[in-house]
Amino acid sequence: MKLFATLLAAVCLSPVASFAQDAKEVASVAAPPSNLIVFPPMIEGAMPDSKGVVNKAAKNAQDVITDAIRLRMKLAGVGAFVYSKRLPTVQRAVNENLIKAENAANPADDERIAQRIAELIGADEYIIVDVPDYKYDEATKTATFTVSLIRKAIDGTQLGTVAEKAVGVAPADIAPNRQEGSAVARAAETVAEQTVASIFPMPKIATKGDKKK
Repeated sequence: MKLFATLLAAVCLSPVASFAQDAKEVASVAAPPSNLIVFPPMIEGAMPDSKGVVNKAAKNAQDVITDAIRLRMKLAGVGAFVYSKRLPTVQRAVNENLIKAENAANPADDERIAQRIAELIGADEYIIVDVPDYKYDEATKTATFTVSLIRKAIDGTQLGTVAEKAVGVAPADIAPNRQEGSAVARAAETVAEQTVASIFPMPKIATKGDKKK
């Protein structure tokens, strides 16, 4: 009985800061999301213009960067799929006038539209990928761009954000028509690892060395 009273007193007298710290630790080891949708970046030229023309290099860069992020999320245990206006749920939403066709084509242009589409699809979370400054230098065979990820809950609550600069250089012996793609792939692989690790941190596991002696 005396032991119970002592324990009860200790709990009642615990500071609020201690409770907050415990809650933070619990949140840090939460399981990664299993139903997350990734909205690809709107790189200039990657989407069809008024005449339906697409810049192949820009479209390839968009696909390579998006796939690198999706693969890294998979390795982190995140159940993610990439958005496409061709998804059956999206096409049905357009046909039923729940969303406009032009919004379905470029949902990442407006976070409210991205949220609405993620809700219609039935995702639990969504990621908006942004690459505002893609550039490739033929002279140096170098691709440079910034990748930012915005992670949000289905209600629009922001769960995390990160931005990292990416630089990739194609090997000198690669064919000219493959140099840009190679440079982008090298840059995307590194920046995907950096951004995903930041926005989906792995839980820290205590080791014997961390314990107080």
